[in-house]
Amino acid sequence: ELVARTASQKHDPRRLVRDFTAGTTAAALLLFCPLWIVPGPWLENLFSLALGPEWGGAAGASRALAPWIATAFAVSHLGVVFLRTGRLAPLLGFNLVLLGTRLSSFGFGAVSGNFDLMLWALSISGLFVYIALYPLALRQIGFHNQGSPAVSGPARSGADP
Repeated sequence: ELVARTASQKHDPRRLVRDFTAGTTAAALLLFCPLWIVPGPWLENLFSLALGPEWGGAAGASRALAPWIATAFAVSHLGVVFLRTGRLAPLLGFNLVLLGTRLSSFGFGAVSGNFDLMLWALSISGLFVYIALYPLALRQIGFHNQGSPAVSGPARSGADP
C-alpha cells in the first residue's frame, strides 16, 4: 500500500515499477548467478556439503530452474499492479498462460521420459511468460493513469464523493 500511495502521489508509477523491478532483478542475479558460474561438479559438491550427500544430484535441477525462479523473483511484485488498477482480467489471462506452460512442460516431460528436459522446458517457458508480464504491467499503469486523475490514499472503493 505504501508503494502504491507513493507512486500515485509523488512519482511516475511506470518509473517506480521500472526502478523496483531493476532492484529485484539485481538481487535475483546475485542470488541465482552462482548456480551458473560454479562448474557442475563443484556445484554438486557444494550442495552435498551444505545439505548432505543425498542432495548432490539436486544441483542440476537447481541450475535448470534458476532462470525461471530468478525471473519470478524479479517480477512477481507486478501482480500488485493489476490488483491496484482493478484490471484483473489481464492478470487472470497471464496466470492461465503460465498454467498452460507449466502443464505443457510437465506433459512434455512425461511423454519424453526425460526429467532434465522437462525442468528446462518448465524453466524457459516460465522465463518467457514472466518477461511478457513486465510490459503488460506497464501498459496497465498507463491505462489506469489515462482514465483517472492521480489516486491518493488507499485504493478507491467504487463510490466517489
